Amino acid sequence: MFGKSARIKAFESFFKENYSFYYFTAYHLLDDEELSRDMVSECTQLVWEKYCDGSVDQWKAYMYHTVRNKCLDHLRREQVKKNSSIFIKQSLLSHSSNIMRMMNVWMLSIILLKHYQSCLGRFLRCVISRK
Repeated sequence: MFGKSARIKAFESFFKENYSFYYFTAYHLLDDEELSRDMVSECTQLVWEKYCDGSVDQWKAYMYHTVRNKCLDHLRREQVKKNSSIFIKQSLLSHSSNIMRMMNVWMLSIILLKHYQSCLGRFLRCVISRK
């Protein structure tokens, strides 16, 4: 269709004219400026590699779907990380509370043992002194 330099110029023009639309599409989903810019840059590279021979209409459609899908994939991954983190924290809290209960029982056992040793010592001293 076009020579390589003409395709590059057409794609540069396409990118400059449509960048803000794709940026705001990403920003609407991600609510993060830097991440939105990164997503659009990454998607631009993917579109160029896959559709460099295509028409501008193909670029627009493919770019929109690529940006949207990349953003949704990112959000899904973040949700999985968040859910995993919550699960781990809850598990640690559950285990730590069990450990704390066990330590309290252990400490109480030591205190009682010392108390009984003390009582036993006094009892034995009393028994010995009566003999």
